[in-house]
Amino acid sequence: MKLDLSDIARNPGSYAEEPIDMTLRDVEGMTLTAPVRGKIIVSSTGRVLLLEGAVDTEIELVCARCGGVYRQPVHAEFQEDFVVQPPAPGGPALAIETDEEEPDVQLFFPGTLDLNLDELLRQSILLALPVKPLCRDDCQGLCPHCGENLNERACACPPEGVNPRMAALRHLLEERREG
Repeated sequence: MKLDLSDIARNPGSYAEEPIDMTLRDVEGMTLTAPVRGKIIVSSTGRVLLLEGAVDTEIELVCARCGGVYRQPVHAEFQEDFVVQPPAPGGPALAIETDEEEPDVQLFFPGTLDLNLDELLRQSILLALPVKPLCRDDCQGLCPHCGENLNERACACPPEGVNPRMAALRHLLEERREG
């Protein structure tokens, strides 16, 4: 989705608030299971466009412990500053200065002040995802021997022997659980 910011950029001190209600399908191979809803606020200082906002959605992830697929609510906030190039005499209109160090990051369509809202939201959602996604905080994961999902049922594998160097620590942990 394109969001034209040229009017705001031409008028220093101007401000706009836009609601966001859109459907994105895939974000880096992950499936969004709910629409992306929130708002974006754009303001102009004359030389800089300030974008800030927040969105909420739900995404389908794979648990890092048990490998099960689950749905995770996501709240993503973003704040971006973009320097506006003044128009050259007889040249093109206002445009956003590109970052020479990161030419692959294109939040604006080249030579315009049209914001690629899909890309901004994709980046914000990716940054809001957990580093280690878990289906629940107490996920037991898989048995390292037979592969049984320990959240569904206990496996028949014998308990692992304790490394003698860790026996004292295990004893302390057992005392703590009992007391």
